Amino acid sequence: MREIGGYLELEHFTGAEYHQNALRFNTATNALLWLLKKRDYRKIYFPEFLCASVFDAVKERTDLEIAFYTVDDSLSPVLKMVLPEDEVLYVVNYYDRMEPDFIRQLQSRAASLILDNVQAFFQPPLAGVDTLYSCRKWFGVPDGAYLYTEFSQECALSSMSARPLMEHLVGRCEDGANAWYGTFRQNEEYLLHAPEARMSLLTRNLLCAVDYERVSARRQANFRVLDEAFEKINLLKSAFADVPFMYPLRLREEQAQQVRSKLLDSKIYIPVLWSNLSRRGAQLSRSILPLPVDQRYMESDMLYLAERLKEVLSWK
Repeated sequence: MREIGGYLELEHFTGAEYHQNALRFNTATNALLWLLKKRDYRKIYFPEFLCASVFDAVKERTDLEIAFYTVDDSLSPVLKMVLPEDEVLYVVNYYDRMEPDFIRQLQSRAASLILDNVQAFFQPPLAGVDTLYSCRKWFGVPDGAYLYTEFSQECALSSMSARPLMEHLVGRCEDGANAWYGTFRQNEEYLLHAPEARMSLLTRNLLCAVDYERVSARRQANFRVLDEAFEKINLLKSAFADVPFMYPLRLREEQAQQVRSKLLDSKIYIPVLWSNLSRRGAQLSRSILPLPVDQRYMESDMLYLAERLKEVLSWK
C-alpha cells in the first residue's frame, strides 16, 4: 500500500537515466557473473592489464577456464589465435579509445565477445555484443552497473540497499576526501564481495538527476585542455574518445611514479589503475597517470592541474 503523508524523503528526480534499455546491477562484476551463468562458455580470455578483482571473481564463482592475452602500447588487444564459439574474449575499452569499427574487427577472431565499457559510459552498445557499463566510476552514486545483452528480461534479483554505502559520498561533500577515504575503501571492499543484486533504487533515482549533456561537454572540454598541455610529451598518443573517462598521460615508469607521489603535496590524487597485475600490466599501470577530467572541474581547474604537473616535471 502506498504511503501518504509523514516526513519527506530524498527528492524523487524526474529526469531519465542515460542507459534506459539495459539490465541494471549493483556492480559491473556481478553483471558479468550473471551473464556468464546465462552463456555456455568453457573458457574466457582476459587482458593482462585489468583489475585483478574481475578475474578473481570469475575464478572463485564460476567453473570457467581462464587465460590471458597482452595489449600493445596503444592499449589494443594483441591476439594471435582464433577463438572457438565456446570461448569468449573479454575486451576492455581503455579510456574510451576503441572505435566501434575496431571492436567489430575483433569479432573475426572471437565470435563470442564481452565488451567492458566501464571507462566508456557514453559509448553506445553495439548490436550483438554483450556490453558492461559502470555508474560509480562516472558519478557520485553508491552502486550501479548496466548490461546490454540479448537476455532482455529483467534479472530475477532483489535491489541492493544503498544506505550503508552513502556515508563517504555525503562525507566528502562536507569534509573533503581525506576525512572519508578510509570509509570509501571499506565500501569498495564491501562491493567486491557483494552478492549479485539489482541496482539500488537510490542510485536509479540519483542517475535521473544527472545532466548528461553537461557532463559530456564538461569532460570533453577538460580533456582538450590537458591534451593541449601534454600532447607533445604523452607517450600514449591521443585516440578516439567520445566522452573521456580520464586523460591518460603516459610517462616513463619511474618518472610517472615520482610525479604521482609529488602531486600529493598539492592535494592532487592520481590513482594507479590497477594493482596486483602481471609484469606487463604493472608496467602499463605504473607509467600511466589517469588525470581527472570529470564534471566536477572547470577549465581553471584543468589549467591549475597542468601548471602543478609541469612544475613537478621541471622539478624532476
